[in-house]
Amino acid sequence: MSETEDESSKTVVMPAMMTCTTSLKEEMPNMKAILEKLTKESTKKEACIKLQEEKIAKLTGKLEK
Repeated sequence: MSETEDESSKTVVMPAMMTCTTSLKEEMPNMKAILEKLTKESTKKEACIKLQEEKIAKLTGKLEK
């Protein structure tokens, strides 16, 4: 086993203190808003990709003629 693999297999456990934490109930509206934003962005990007694929298909058809 290489030195890098040996080092990456070690686990370090450290105590941690959480500050400014919020409950799941408080975070749900934020997560919902983020999910809606990502869904909209994804839909827009999928539409752009579809248009690009159609353009590529048309250009490929012209090249084959």
